[in-house]
Amino acid sequence: MKSDKFLTVFAVFDDETQRKLKDIQNNILSLGEKGTQTMDIPFHITLGSFPIEDERQLKSRIKETCIQNRQFDISLNKINHFDNKVLFIEPKKSKELKKLHDLFNMNYEGGFPYRAHTTIFCSDKSQVTKAKKRLREIFKPIKAKVTEIWLGEFFPARMIAREELNEIKDDPELYSYVMGVGKNIKELKSKGFKIKKYGNDYAVTFPKSNSCIWENFIIENLEVGYWNEYIGKNCVTFLFHLSSGIRRFEVHDFDDAEVLALCEKLAERKFDSIKNMLEENKFYKKILKL
Repeated sequence: MKSDKFLTVFAVFDDETQRKLKDIQNNILSLGEKGTQTMDIPFHITLGSFPIEDERQLKSRIKETCIQNRQFDISLNKINHFDNKVLFIEPKKSKELKKLHDLFNMNYEGGFPYRAHTTIFCSDKSQVTKAKKRLREIFKPIKAKVTEIWLGEFFPARMIAREELNEIKDDPELYSYVMGVGKNIKELKSKGFKIKKYGNDYAVTFPKSNSCIWENFIIENLEVGYWNEYIGKNCVTFLFHLSSGIRRFEVHDFDDAEVLALCEKLAERKFDSIKNMLEENKFYKKILKL
């Protein structure tokens, strides 16, 4: 039997946008009708609704999503309504918002089909019609910023978790040529990884903010007796899958005798240096010249 309660994941705006939207809402409420909208949560755009039992996995997914995705600007530029019962401001189409919605695209609550919106006022048709008229008189497009993702339970409203989206402004790319993993590497494309196939191997490019995702993938998928490295601006990170488990090294200036010895042991050949070893790979050779 479907529960009366449900969970909602929603994208929350920055403080300045909250203030602007609150001023708009207060202007409408000054008409004398309180409305039925939920008042004790921040203005937001709902991403999806879920059954109560999904709380644990949603908290984990929200945390991972906020690590992988940056805060972003979005324009709130259109007045609209659901059947003259819910008055809202609609955002301009945004690839960042679509990406978040795709990650949390479920409509457990039912009701209206999904449409990205920020609710301002809810009531009966006559009151929403009055509010809509006032909103059209005072509204100007708002340049908003999405900064957080929240998880809440409804109804009554209870906030369960909140995470801040990544604020990294400089997110340099990292590079890896990987072998000894399965075809499920293609699943990383949806998480911001660029993947090119070379025979049974793959050349991979990804932002630094995704390095934890990459390492977790390697740890879970790399066959014993293989290693993987990924190259950044000032560091090469090595992950070796030995019979004893995973060993991780960060190498600076291509100088680490233990790492070189491990590479030689697993490759069953000698290398002049770590840098020369990497430059034997055409993909890495181009990267190291940048």
